[in-house]
Amino acid sequence: MNDEIKLTFTGDIMCDNLEVMKKNNFKNFIDDDLKKRFKESDYVVGNLETPIIKDINSINKTKYSFGAPLDFAKELKDSGITMVSTANNHCLDCGEKGLKENIELLDNIGMDHIGTYKSREERNSIFIKEIKGMKFAFISYTYGTNAFLNNNYLDLEKEYMVNLFKKQESQYNIFKKIKDKFFENVHIYFYMRDKKFLIQVRKDIEIAKKQADIVIFCMHSGGQYNRKVEHYTKNLSNYLIKCGVDFIIGNHPHVVLKHKKNNIFYSLGNFYATPFSNHNQRDDIPNYSVLLDLTFNSKNKTIKGINYSLVKTIIDDNDLPKTYLIENIYKKNTDEERKKLERHVKQINKNFNKQYTFNVSNKYILLGGIS
Repeated sequence: MNDEIKLTFTGDIMCDNLEVMKKNNFKNFIDDDLKKRFKESDYVVGNLETPIIKDINSINKTKYSFGAPLDFAKELKDSGITMVSTANNHCLDCGEKGLKENIELLDNIGMDHIGTYKSREERNSIFIKEIKGMKFAFISYTYGTNAFLNNNYLDLEKEYMVNLFKKQESQYNIFKKIKDKFFENVHIYFYMRDKKFLIQVRKDIEIAKKQADIVIFCMHSGGQYNRKVEHYTKNLSNYLIKCGVDFIIGNHPHVVLKHKKNNIFYSLGNFYATPFSNHNQRDDIPNYSVLLDLTFNSKNKTIKGINYSLVKTIIDDNDLPKTYLIENIYKKNTDEERKKLERHVKQINKNFNKQYTFNVSNKYILLGGIS
């Protein structure tokens, strides 16, 4: 029996451009070699930052409101992605109805999911995945739901529908925003303000630790397109580790950010998003993502290796977004395009791993060896 267990994590997965989405048949938007990489893993987790709904024509036309048809989720599953985190700032883009439809449709195709729920009972049940006798607990929370944009506020008795780190955002409380910004690096203020929510986070982690060998936390937090991790996310990550989380997988900033001590990965970037729709482009950097592999030994239930590769979403010959391994893009590029790609990859490696490196094989080691 093979004692090795490999878990793979992707960055943000979005249908963020309605016009592109309407002409997309959602087939083969992930490159075949990338699909092969997924098939080599025992479990593949992504951050689904777009609700799957029955009628995409019903999408709220508010700015930054997303939604995608079932075919999009089917292609993700057929490509090898086995679970998605759904607690993110777009989970209520289509309201409570859309949140429930997303859950139902993912259930219909057999896609595992965490972070949003139709009942309190579902919310209170920690998701445990057993692989080769080793148990992994997965928890997912988000900093907010874009309520200040979509105006979809949950009633107090329905807060169980979304795992929240804090109260949903307010559009008009300018004084509170200024105060939060001023005190964002003060841990005690951050804790007292969000105490009710953080107590629930701690309880979930405590339950998870009793039921599983490893606790993995999918954290949706951070400033979009920021070059550095902001204080709130640092404080939040430290709190999660203190509560007993083994690994933090971060999403939301849409660019690759650094990792810390091989157990806090602040942001893996954009795994799939329309390249030209990123509203704050940094020389194409939001089009890249880290594909992170955590390898465990099922016998002694410990981490064995941490490796990563880089992927990029480009516009293919059909004028549609498609995600490739960097090495495949490099092979078919011109010399000028290769130089640009090398520059980007070196910058991302510097951001993520403090190493200004590039290699065509596109495999980088953080711990142990390549597996």
